[in-house]
Amino acid sequence: MRIVICDDNPEVLRELERLFLKYGGSRSDAPFEIKTSSDISVLLHRMQQKETADIYVLDTVSSQMTGIEMEDGIRKNSSKMLGALEYALSRMEGGKEAAYLVKTKGGIESIPYSEIEFIENVSRRLEVHLTGHRKITSIYIRRSFEEEIRELVEAGNFICTHKSFLINMDYVRTLGQNAVVMESGISVPVSRKYSLDVKKKSVFRGIGRER
Repeated sequence: MRIVICDDNPEVLRELERLFLKYGGSRSDAPFEIKTSSDISVLLHRMQQKETADIYVLDTVSSQMTGIEMEDGIRKNSSKMLGALEYALSRMEGGKEAAYLVKTKGGIESIPYSEIEFIENVSRRLEVHLTGHRKITSIYIRRSFEEEIRELVEAGNFICTHKSFLINMDYVRTLGQNAVVMESGISVPVSRKYSLDVKKKSVFRGIGRER
């Protein structure tokens, strides 16, 4: 299988390559050939020269061209395409819990869904609050908050309470009038837009209201 990884952040590029190599090393049935690039325009040129791959892992936005524009180029030249950084091993080893990947200054953090209490969007950075009062802060996000947390919403346990907050319903202690209190004791706001959905999910899970 031929895989191409493209990201204009050298640290992210190295980390993704390392993760794929680790995954490939555990599978004898699917040998990997990995190529990396920090320049999307060069990658598109290779595509035009019929130098294609089976899987493409692209940054959504780069300094030269957006990943979406690149996807359009790939679609015109190849029938196999994956334009998502999240592919990079959220299911790296069969049977292992899915993980949420967060770009930080130190590289990519792989966070099991079950360890996420809630996520807050602060000045275009994700503050991922974990069990045990831990917190991971992402680098500046280029996509909308909604796009960044979509995979978690689709997982079922997570729900937005506000345009800047996503909570894990497994860690909700009580439901208030305009907020939910998490197991950590932190109060997360609930806006009018999301209030009904939060109440419905809380009732379904048997979560009590504040007295």
